[in-house]
Amino acid sequence: MKRVAAILLVCAVLLSPALQTSAEEIAVSTDQGEMNLLRNQGMHYVRGIGMKAQPPQSFLYENESGGLTLVEFVSKEKGVTVAEFDSDLNFLNTRTLPTPDCYSWAGFCAGEKYNFVIYCISKATFCFDQYSKDWQLLKRQTYTPGNTSSVVDSGFDVAEGGGSLYIVTNHYMSVGHQANMRLQLDPETLAVKVEQSGVDTYDGYVSHSYVPEVVCAGGTVYTFDRVDSIPGPGLFVTSFGGGLGKGSMKTVYPMGRVDWGNLGNVIPVGSTYLAAFNYAPSEGINSDNTVTDAYLSLGGTTTRVTTTGQVGTPYVAKIDDTTGFIMWNPDLYNTVDPQDDLYYAKYTISGGTVTVGEVRLAPGHYLSDCEPIAYRGGIVWYSICPKANEAYAKNEITFHCIEADGTVTSKIIHHLVKVDAVAPTVYKEGTTEGVRCDLCQEWFEEPETVPCLEIEPGRIFVNKYGYYEVEIHSRREDPFQLFIGYYDEDGRMFSRQVIPCEKNKNTMWWIRIYRFDDVKTIRAMFTDLEGRPLCDVTEWTAE
Repeated sequence: MKRVAAILLVCAVLLSPALQTSAEEIAVSTDQGEMNLLRNQGMHYVRGIGMKAQPPQSFLYENESGGLTLVEFVSKEKGVTVAEFDSDLNFLNTRTLPTPDCYSWAGFCAGEKYNFVIYCISKATFCFDQYSKDWQLLKRQTYTPGNTSSVVDSGFDVAEGGGSLYIVTNHYMSVGHQANMRLQLDPETLAVKVEQSGVDTYDGYVSHSYVPEVVCAGGTVYTFDRVDSIPGPGLFVTSFGGGLGKGSMKTVYPMGRVDWGNLGNVIPVGSTYLAAFNYAPSEGINSDNTVTDAYLSLGGTTTRVTTTGQVGTPYVAKIDDTTGFIMWNPDLYNTVDPQDDLYYAKYTISGGTVTVGEVRLAPGHYLSDCEPIAYRGGIVWYSICPKANEAYAKNEITFHCIEADGTVTSKIIHHLVKVDAVAPTVYKEGTTEGVRCDLCQEWFEEPETVPCLEIEPGRIFVNKYGYYEVEIHSRREDPFQLFIGYYDEDGRMFSRQVIPCEKNKNTMWWIRIYRFDDVKTIRAMFTDLEGRPLCDVTEWTAE
């Protein structure tokens, strides 16, 4: 059976040539308004047992300049958004990576030497894109796994370590059965060195795999699956020494087939792993969800973090190999999404034991499908709130940070634009210039209202009898006068006319004025009886 699988693997590699890469430069913009993003808050969240709606689409990593780079898949039409921020989280620039013939999104990995963008161009064919660290496309390779009718079912994770790139996902086999799948790639050539897509429990095969994860730590590759079938319901880890091959699989935490519980994420700590998950027995969740609690597992040794329940899918993030935080938004049984109260606790690792500190609350902080990362002595992630009826809204970014001492802060990345002043008229108030975020529409310099004009000249036109007339709009109660200046083609005024105006509040009327054959420009302005201007000049050029 393995001989057949090996032959299929070799055939798949030979029949999957690299696509031609384009030498065309990817345009970089410093206009934040050109950045396309999607809602991601709560998108890591799994209710009960089951698959996520999609693999994670939002990523952060610390770039070579010490700032942050955001990577987010938007759609097959709008591609992948890449945005860079400085160390103070100020926006720098954005670009869009094309995803030609994209069928579905898979994942991303910021490797040591390259960045990798992975998606599918059909139900059963991957596309691996290799980018330089300054986002130049270097290589594009397609690959069709064996024993597969459909890949990237609900979960996808990528990690680099030990000179290889590792991919874990789940797939529907050629016979239609859903199970896990693993790939090991050469990060230089993108060639698939090992594929595990068959049925072999010694290699960590599981039936009905959900939300898989992979980490590389100390020369060992750890893959994780939430399982509701073979080899038995539960959360499992398979360890591989030096690359995919014969694995050693064991239970991280036993769960019943219909128990409520899901893996949040896994991080490498030293030569082992630290996993965050939530769990509640099925008999406790039929009427409420007060018994779903958070857990950490260090290399298979599990620590219960809470006993209060209502824990949504958790994340764990490290500051270093001995300290970090576990965090979650509460899961209320009768709601669709988790709430925006952030619960978190600091953990420490000493002598192979995890100690968890006091659980703290920070209201108003959403988790998202962006996994938190270590940054500047703390951890950081970003979320984007939805906007009604805007599928691809340019939503503003909120960076959330937890400092080493547990202080939680956030920074909203507004896109500020100048809003021009609006001149008032007799019938409508005007506004002064202002400054507003064109993403959330919040005012940062709110315009002031300018009152309606008392009087306003309208059109200057030739009537049906061949005479000039000026249109007048007035709300003024005191007498005023209309000053008319006539100018030749050299801009010299050769005649003027002053016309007294009666009290005509809330009326519009016309006044006949002189007509000269050689007039080129007429300028009209209202003044008071002392000659002081009451409005701006209206100019009309004769035809």
